[in-house]
Amino acid sequence: MTLLLSIALYLLTSVKSQCGYDEYHEEALEKGVLTQETWDEMEEHFEEEVEFWDNWDEDTDFFRRIRRLASDSDLTSRYFNGTLEIPVIVHVLYNPSHTVNLNDLIQLEQIQSQIIRLNMDFSSNNIENIPNSAFAALKANYMMSFKLHKVIRTQTSKTELTTHWEAADVKEAIDRNHYLNMYVSILGSNIGIGYAAGPGYAARSDYINIHYQFFGDPTFLWMNNDWKNTIGSKTSGRTATHEVGHWLHLEHPWGACNLGKPGDCTCSKDDHVKDTNEQIKPNFGCKHNAPPSQCGSLDMYQNFMDYSDDNCMALFTKGQLIRSLSILNQVNNDKGRKGLVDYQSV
Repeated sequence: MTLLLSIALYLLTSVKSQCGYDEYHEEALEKGVLTQETWDEMEEHFEEEVEFWDNWDEDTDFFRRIRRLASDSDLTSRYFNGTLEIPVIVHVLYNPSHTVNLNDLIQLEQIQSQIIRLNMDFSSNNIENIPNSAFAALKANYMMSFKLHKVIRTQTSKTELTTHWEAADVKEAIDRNHYLNMYVSILGSNIGIGYAAGPGYAARSDYINIHYQFFGDPTFLWMNNDWKNTIGSKTSGRTATHEVGHWLHLEHPWGACNLGKPGDCTCSKDDHVKDTNEQIKPNFGCKHNAPPSQCGSLDMYQNFMDYSDDNCMALFTKGQLIRSLSILNQVNNDKGRKGLVDYQSV
């Protein structure tokens, strides 16, 4: 095990710290795994939902109205009753001949810690401080819980995944209408630390995928977490929180643009959410002492959809919650995630 841990820590330095969602989305459109028509219909439906909430009372100030909601259940009760339970299938992709054999490394305790982290973050029970009181007032409780349904371990001959599509070739996602499929694998440095399908993707490719060194939360000290030495010191399971946000139709605060292409990301591109301020690039670290302002307003650098350190991330907003909820009442399961609600009522 000592050798495994040493190699795992070595590999950590070769993985770039970014999400592959935008590249996966672009490739999905090129391959027809996601059609532009489907995406446009989901966006139109979201705009209709925003219009509903804009008109739900007489106050025309969106921010003032959204802040004074009695509870987030005022928002979610239009879509589901109580708490929406989302069953999770965890897929561990492993090569038994590889020096880092994930079948041995990824144990139930680590998987459970990741589920706990998701539940804390999506229920607004995380403890991170939000110095900006205006942002703190926007923090949302998704009224969703994640429950481990099963763990599926699948052998592969691959030493690492170097494209976004190889995970589905090893093991297709299972019943995406009713389950969150969460993969744990060794991702090549060109992929990043994780990526996710948004709603509307072809069923076999509808999943999130996390590089194993960013999976799980070792900060739960009451666990016998010997595996904590295999992951980054600043990691507490927020890569999965971020990717599940994408799975629930959220985008990065800088919108759909190519960070590597000069001039492509501008203040005119955003995430289509009213209460997250515009920005043109990610934030890293934790900028409490010097809050950034890229587009004339303070960046919400603690948002789960930015790139700040895990122990700095702290919130989804009520506007982001509305965007996620919009995919739960679309009649066509292929253009949303209504099946999650239908499954609850069975």
